[in-house]
Amino acid sequence: MAVPTVQNLRRKPTAPSPASDRTPTIRKLLQQKKKRMTAVPCHVNSVCSTCQTRTTSLWRRNHLGEIECNACNLYFRKNNCKRPVTLRKDEIMKRKRKPRVDSSHPTGISMTSTTLDIKPTITRQTPRLFT
Repeated sequence: MAVPTVQNLRRKPTAPSPASDRTPTIRKLLQQKKKRMTAVPCHVNSVCSTCQTRTTSLWRRNHLGEIECNACNLYFRKNNCKRPVTLRKDEIMKRKRKPRVDSSHPTGISMTSTTLDIKPTITRQTPRLFT
């Protein structure tokens, strides 16, 4: 049996395989990934089990595993009863956000243009020793 020496334990660096060997496999993987991305979404034909709507921003599953729209599911979680059909709206509401005033400040308020007159209103009470 040969005794291992430091020189035997050190491995010689192997030359990396040429990039051309790896390129076809990378291309194939990218093509397969693109094919998976372009697959039909799973909720194309989904219908809410409560209000029978077909459009929602997010599909969820209720405690029984049935597919529900976002509004019905959140209503049930909050109120512990099914969402009435009278609350159903045909179109999804968009948020009405205020437009930005100043693009350099995210809140729209510039601290250089506003003056704050804040005066402390601390009153000092003397302790009553004898009541």
